Amino acid sequence: MLPEQSQTAATLGCGSHLALKGLRHAVLGRPNTHLFTYQQAFGADAIDASRLFRSFMELLGLSARRPVQLRQVCCGLMTPNEVSLLQFLSAAGDGRQVSEQSHLNWIARPFAHSGLRELGGLIAGLFSAHGMEITAPCGAAPAPDRPRPLELCEDVTPAAPEMASGKAAYRQ
Repeated sequence: MLPEQSQTAATLGCGSHLALKGLRHAVLGRPNTHLFTYQQAFGADAIDASRLFRSFMELLGLSARRPVQLRQVCCGLMTPNEVSLLQFLSAAGDGRQVSEQSHLNWIARPFAHSGLRELGGLIAGLFSAHGMEITAPCGAAPAPDRPRPLELCEDVTPAAPEMASGKAAYRQ
């Protein structure tokens, strides 16, 4: 599970925040509600942004592996599905195909992968063309190069476990 801090919209950059709102508005069936903000961000491409989000979420709705959970538009928290979608769009913009594919495998069925990949690339390209980047909301550190054994501090010795059985173990 992701740390609680990375699950809030307050930690997102401008591009990621706008993408999250676009995804949420598209699901509600009112992508044009956000059109004024799109016009400020994308200028003449505002209608294209609205259509791309609507098409992306419609295809995702038809091909989702499980119900996709999204929060209300003004909610500051993000669901794991929203985090995954933003990570997918970030990977599409950066050309990280392995990450992009892993998020597609988690969210959608295989028959829609090519369409979602194309729409995700168009959304990321539109943001990039207008000087906004969709960045991944997770700030997790990469895995170490090689696993290290668990280390204890020099003055700490592990306590011997006390084994209780039956009702005594349950009451503790």
